[in-house]
Amino acid sequence: MLWGEVTKWAKSHGYKISKKENIFVWSCLTNTEKNGEENSLEDVVKKVFNEITNYKFLDHQNNYQKKQV
Repeated sequence: MLWGEVTKWAKSHGYKISKKENIFVWSCLTNTEKNGEENSLEDVVKKVFNEITNYKFLDHQNNYQKKQV
């Protein structure tokens, strides 16, 4: 995904993503306690997706990562 697509996707799900130097910062627009910083665009997308889906697919993601190594 491109940066513009990621920010639009996040906004459509109630999240804001911004970039400060080399860190991606994310936050939930309706719950200020849900926020964080990630090192890559891939990581911030994964984190926001997991927040949106209530971590429903976390086991699948972990198994996929193990198979890639």
